[in-house]
Amino acid sequence: MRRFLIVALFVFSARSVARADSFQVFNLSASLAGSFVATGSVTLDSTTGVFTGEDITVSSPGPLFPSQRSSFVFTSISQQQSVSYPVFVPGNPNPVSEVPVYSVFSFFYDPVYTNEEYAFQFVIPYANAVGYPGSALCTVTSPCGITTGLFLSFSNFFVYAPDYGIEFPNVYNVSSGTLTPAPPIATPEPSSVWLLGTGLFLVGLMAGKRLKIA
Repeated sequence: MRRFLIVALFVFSARSVARADSFQVFNLSASLAGSFVATGSVTLDSTTGVFTGEDITVSSPGPLFPSQRSSFVFTSISQQQSVSYPVFVPGNPNPVSEVPVYSVFSFFYDPVYTNEEYAFQFVIPYANAVGYPGSALCTVTSPCGITTGLFLSFSNFFVYAPDYGIEFPNVYNVSSGTLTPAPPIATPEPSSVWLLGTGLFLVGLMAGKRLKIA
C-alpha cells in the first residue's frame, strides 16, 4: 500500500509539473507617426502562445478631437490570431509571396463619446507566439523582415469617430517598436504540488510504521 502511494504520488507530481504553463512579461516601447508613443507591457503564456493580459498606454502630443484626450489605456486584448499576409511588388497585381505573422488587437471605448473608439494593434514577425522570445514589431520601416515589395500588415493606432465625420479610421503607423522580455514570472503551481506531495509522502510513511507496530 505504501509503495503504491509513493509511486502514484510521484507520477501525479511529475505530470502536474509537466503541465504547468510558462508565462513571460514583455515590455513594449514604440514610436508612432505624429509623435505618438506607446509604452507598457503584455503577458504571454509561452506554452500555449496566447497573450493573456496587457497594460499599454498610447500618448499623443496633444488632445485629440473630439474627446480632447491625450492618452489612451488598453488593458484588455480583444483579438489575436495568426495570419498570412500577401507581399506585392510594383507592376504585379498578384502577390509574390505570403508572410505568416501574429497580430494582437485591443480596443478602448471612450466613456463620454460612446460612439468613439480607439484601437491599438501590434504585429510580430512570427507565425505563432509559442515560445516567443521577443522581437522588433512589424512596422512601416521594418515590415516583418520584408525588404522588397509592399507588405500590408503593420502595428498601428486607430481612431474611429463616426459621429464626427471620421467614418474611416485615422491611422497612426508604428515607425519603430520592440517587445523586450522582462524578468521571468515565478509560477508557484509546481512547487505547491511538490509540497503537497511531500506531505502525503510523510503521511504514508507514518501510516506504514503504525501498521507495522500494530
